[in-house]
This record gives sequence, C-alpha cells and structure tokens, in this order.
Amino acid sequence: MHPRYPSIERDLLVVEAFEKVAAQVGPEFHVEAQEQLASACDELFSQFMHSARPPPDADPMDKCAAAVEFVLDLRAANTEAGKKTAASSEVLLENSVKLATAVYVDEVLTAQLASLSGPAKEAALRTRSLGREYAVSLLSALLT
Repeated sequence: MHPRYPSIERDLLVVEAFEKVAAQVGPEFHVEAQEQLASACDELFSQFMHSARPPPDADPMDKCAAAVEFVLDLRAANTEAGKKTAASSEVLLENSVKLATAVYVDEVLTAQLASLSGPAKEAALRTRSLGREYAVSLLSALLT
C-alpha cells in the first residue's frame, strides 16, 4: 500500500462526514456546515498536492500531470492491497481528465490571487474553494 494512502483515505472519510452533516443540518447551521466542508476539502486538496510533489516552479500543466500520476499510483497501490475500486477504465480516464482540469484551474486561480483585492479576491477564493471540493469528490471517485 502507498504510504500516503491511509492518510488520504481517512481525510476522504472526514470530508464525507462533513458532506453528510452539511446536507442534513437546518438553515441556521447550513452556512457553518458548508464552511467546515470547504475548509476540510481545502486542507485535503493542499495535502494531496503537496504529496504529489510537483516541482515548486513547475507550470500548471506539469502540476496536473504530477497530481494525476500520484492519484493513479495511489489507486494502483490500493488495488494491489486488495481493496476494491469501483470505477471502470472509462470512468477512470474521465475522472483523471476532470481532476487534471480542476488542478489546472486551481493553479491559475492561485496565481491570480496575488493581483486581486476586495470583492474580486473574495470571489476568486470562493471559486477556488468550490473547485477544490469538486477535486476532492473526484479523488474519492478515483480511490474508492
């Protein structure tokens, strides 16, 4: 089993729990639950990208490739360890392309944050957060 897989698997379970809570809470707690979910996804995505180890000065496309290669390595280690993975080859390819796209968009938004301020920066941060939630859902689909 890949040494990083148990941690990512645990973090995916935490995100799943936050998703369930966010879906079930009443309106008075909905915003707080969504913020906790976004925070958990942001943390997991950041850890995932750190573990993928793209070179710090790599361009966004190289970071996409590193992320997809890492998740495919995790998936292969998971399969070798006897864990069942649900995705077919077609779904695997589709989700890998979507993950690469999500990583690319995240890299572009992150690079633009330094030049933004006020409402534009807040909007970019919210957009990046939604993208990271989407990327985490793709990670879950690829690894479970």
